[in-house]
Amino acid sequence: MPFVGRWMVPIVLAIGVWEIVSPYVLSFSGGPLVNAVITGVVVVVLALWALRIPSAALPRWLVLVAGVWLALSPFVLKFSHTADTTVSSVIVGIALIVLGAYWGLQRAGRGSSVEDRSRRTA
Repeated sequence: MPFVGRWMVPIVLAIGVWEIVSPYVLSFSGGPLVNAVITGVVVVVLALWALRIPSAALPRWLVLVAGVWLALSPFVLKFSHTADTTVSSVIVGIALIVLGAYWGLQRAGRGSSVEDRSRRTA
């Protein structure tokens, strides 16, 4: 079986790297910096895990969980008063939620591409 969603790994990897460097690019520190770096490292590790073991479904769903955390973390950790931090976390979080859900559903066979469906019907 081909590696479904292989095009997502570099995207998720890039998002993880962005999350690691974003505190330095956007100049935020303290708790938001620690949160961004730790979550970014987790996302990078999940992408590398999915690359190394393409059949593993867990990293795909954990990307979604990391996205939920990032989207909510400014409010949970009470740093939503800083606009750059909040906007970055929420946008990256939403992107990871969408990618993680689509990626996970692809592996489950429910979110297959048009190409996959046309092969099955032919």
